[in-house]
Amino acid sequence: MVYYSGMAERIHSRLCYIPAGARFADDLVAGFMTLVDDPAMMASATILLPNRRLTQAVRLAFLRHAKGRPQLLPRLVPIGDIEEDASDLVLAGWDSGHLPPVIDPIDRHFQLAHLVHLFHQNAGGDHITQAEAFGLARALGDFLDQMQTNGLSFDALADLVPDELAHHWQNIVSFLTILTEKWPDILVEKQKSDAAVWRDAAIRARAKAWTEQAPDELIIVAGSTGSVPATQELMKAVTGLPNGYIVLPGFDPVMDADEWDDLTSRPDQTVSAHPQFQMARLLKLLAVERGAVLPWPQAPDLNAADSKGRIRLLREVMRLSNQTHRWYDLRANPVPASAVDGMQMMVCRDRRVEARAIALAMREALEVPAKTATLITADQELGELVSAELSRWDVHVPSSAGTRLSDTRAAGFLRLLAEAWADQFAPVSLLALAQHPLCCGGMEKSQFRDMMRKIECKVIRRREDGYQGGGLYQLQKRAEQIDASLGQFVADYLITPCRALLDISNDTGMGISTGKARLSDIADAHAQAAELLSHDSVTPYQVWQGRAGHRLANLFHGISDYADNMLLDIADYAVLLHELMISQTIYPEEDLHPRLAIMGLVEARMQASDLMILGGMNEGATPPQPQADPWMSQNMRALIGLPTMFWRTGMAAHDVMMTMAAPRILMTRSMLDAGSPTEPSRWWRRLQTVLKASEISFPEHLTYPMLDKARHEQHAPAMIKPRPRPAPIITMAERQQHMSQFSATQVETLMRDPYAIYARRILGLKSLYPIMDTPDPAMKGTLFHRAIDQFMRQYSDGALPEDALAQLKARGDEQLSVLDRAPWIKMFWQLRFNRIAEWFIDHENQHRNDMLKTYSETKGAARFDIGGYPFTLTAEADRIDLMVDGRVQIVDYKTGVIPNIGQVESGINGQLIIEAMIAQRQGFAEMNTDLQMNMDMITLAYWKLSGTASKPVEIHHRPGKKKSIADVIPHIEQQLINVMQPDWGFASEVIAHPTLKYSDYRHLARVREWSISSVDMEDRDE
Repeated sequence: MVYYSGMAERIHSRLCYIPAGARFADDLVAGFMTLVDDPAMMASATILLPNRRLTQAVRLAFLRHAKGRPQLLPRLVPIGDIEEDASDLVLAGWDSGHLPPVIDPIDRHFQLAHLVHLFHQNAGGDHITQAEAFGLARALGDFLDQMQTNGLSFDALADLVPDELAHHWQNIVSFLTILTEKWPDILVEKQKSDAAVWRDAAIRARAKAWTEQAPDELIIVAGSTGSVPATQELMKAVTGLPNGYIVLPGFDPVMDADEWDDLTSRPDQTVSAHPQFQMARLLKLLAVERGAVLPWPQAPDLNAADSKGRIRLLREVMRLSNQTHRWYDLRANPVPASAVDGMQMMVCRDRRVEARAIALAMREALEVPAKTATLITADQELGELVSAELSRWDVHVPSSAGTRLSDTRAAGFLRLLAEAWADQFAPVSLLALAQHPLCCGGMEKSQFRDMMRKIECKVIRRREDGYQGGGLYQLQKRAEQIDASLGQFVADYLITPCRALLDISNDTGMGISTGKARLSDIADAHAQAAELLSHDSVTPYQVWQGRAGHRLANLFHGISDYADNMLLDIADYAVLLHELMISQTIYPEEDLHPRLAIMGLVEARMQASDLMILGGMNEGATPPQPQADPWMSQNMRALIGLPTMFWRTGMAAHDVMMTMAAPRILMTRSMLDAGSPTEPSRWWRRLQTVLKASEISFPEHLTYPMLDKARHEQHAPAMIKPRPRPAPIITMAERQQHMSQFSATQVETLMRDPYAIYARRILGLKSLYPIMDTPDPAMKGTLFHRAIDQFMRQYSDGALPEDALAQLKARGDEQLSVLDRAPWIKMFWQLRFNRIAEWFIDHENQHRNDMLKTYSETKGAARFDIGGYPFTLTAEADRIDLMVDGRVQIVDYKTGVIPNIGQVESGINGQLIIEAMIAQRQGFAEMNTDLQMNMDMITLAYWKLSGTASKPVEIHHRPGKKKSIADVIPHIEQQLINVMQPDWGFASEVIAHPTLKYSDYRHLARVREWSISSVDMEDRDE
């Protein structure tokens, strides 16, 4: 190649820089073009770049420089992404006979998981599942990569002096012998190499080849800061070539000398968080003075790049913590106000508002021909939100940071199928699977959903004998009993597609085995079921479509190839599959938007757009939170030679500085994240401090949030005045037809929330039965009631047997057996019930001396003439005792809150009062109909069945001493009279109470629209 004869005079150093704020890729290409006489000879030159995504940026820069004309390009090699089967091997000078090929990542994961599981078995420690072993194996593989990337030997583990470490750290060091003793043998046996070792060996091989025989071609290493030892060796070799050059991104040659010295000599680990840290260490390794680093040809020098003072401003922002006292000097020598020209800072209410504002800024850029805009953010969720907002304008800009494989739609479908299978197709898991967009079962999607809605409403949400789990064959059996067509649907479109999985778990309708199965068999059955379930009668194999589907197909092939007859608990399969998917990333296709981009921080150093947006400037996102090392403490990492856990912060600081130095930069942050307050990024706070010290106004920008607000107000409907509290009025005929009979609990509802009675009786609306019987307070009350009722019905009079306590506890155990799927709740409730039973038997043995007979869960009804209107009142009393002295005691068991005296005396909680009214009319059929009684003979009590150690049961008599039962009855009668008044409306929540938040009709009454819920101050219990 023929070069400019004056090149040696024009470049006096093998190290050059392109300052922050410059267009790195374009300046790199422009300088490169000045170093060759004949552009046609460029093909023999080589430019080495950090990774493939940055390589693409330089390729586009060559296209821009040529203004679209075809031309030959130099070889653009991503030194961080060398693959063993890539053509880069030829360039790397790698002899494939030196090291065996790279081990498949899936095979590696399986092998490490096997070693982890064996270690725990042999160590006799805590038992771990196969799924947990795969999770530990992923973390172990990350640690192995760190060690190999940094060129460290595991022999250094012996230098950690175990006696000086805590016991658990000694256990970890012992655990890491997996990597020192077992893993090398597996690689030798398989004749494979680790990817990091292979990549670094390839880079070092190239460095050695260039050192031994220097080529004459132009070799440039650009954009790398030399953070990896192998790359450092390559860069050192390039500096020794006759035409070898290194181009550092964002290098600062004029920062304070003492601060620069701190970067290479100060032992404080926080120095690694400085943006110049890696380059300072690189120059020290190369034995190059920083003054020898010159500007790249055609790139501006630092003075030209910092004509407005932006880089000086950022230099102050990024100062080391021990140098921040120099901010006081800014009072005498402030940063120029021009430093913030083109800089805007935007604070939004929350992340979604931030995403909409950023999308507006990017959309505005498209209004100007050829204008470009780039969002740089480490907050992947923010990038996805911005991408979604841009799609509203039919502008598609995927984030180049990619999407985790586990977050793709196909992966979600596979995970839901695995979880439903492991959960024996329980209702919640089954319905979650059925609602996934890919779940069709072999029929058209809309038809499949219609049939699943029928299954949900008619088979699952059924009060009696509803499907509560047990497998698809059990679901088919229940469905056939209700509707033959539903049973046929389950057989054809659920059982048939999933038959391979059902065969694995031995689901024959008699229960599902929860034992072990071969992982390869499970994966094959899972894949087959997923294929059939995702078939919509038109498009087969939907689950494997697209890039995510192809990657998942390769994953399942890998499981089949590398499972090695591994046995796995069926319940662990879904977790294991997630562990295999979570570490893989799907990157978007090459055909990205030509003028807009959403990128991660790493790509910022190569990007230059007319508008640079630095989003998500909150602590924990920018910079990212340092990842905790599960194997090494900070001190242990330093002893073994690993970089501090803050090294990623330094890389992020460098990339953030490159972006913040752009001529036009918009920085954004949100004050809330998922409703919780956020903390501004350290660099945001530092920038505020430096600006304040220099007496420069904060460049706050509110245009885009205001535009977003105006846009929503423009499309929002006119202000709607909230309607008043609903109080519908019905006809007299409807009142006589629907309001002449009330149960005791319905009367209570009528007192508190008449609208609920209207919605249930007039509109005919009732809530769907829950999908599954969940262990909630209502279930606890039901189970306790049933157990006591069964016991009391058996022994309704006379003395109790000697084993009464054992029998009552046995009744409780029988009822609580429905909680076998929730063993912790069952154990807790069982303890409570046993305490109640002990108190109950002691109390009953004494109480029966004065009692003739008890009636349990007895139903009653009586007719009343109230205000000239006929009413029938009904009730089911938990317990009624006939006493020797002629008294009648009515008891209501409560496992929750006991109504206070004020609630009972006002009739709001009138259940016991109504039961007394029915008893006086001899409305309880089971009781002695010849018994004549008046209200003075009736006593009412609530028994609070709490089951606590101090007070298992508490007895509360109602009403209080000041009022009798007869005094309360008029309050209830008045409400019933109101119901029959022609102009009386069924108002919503006339008496607020905490229990009303569980009302089935609050959304229908639109309570939030007309009121702020509050709890009435009610009389306290005496």
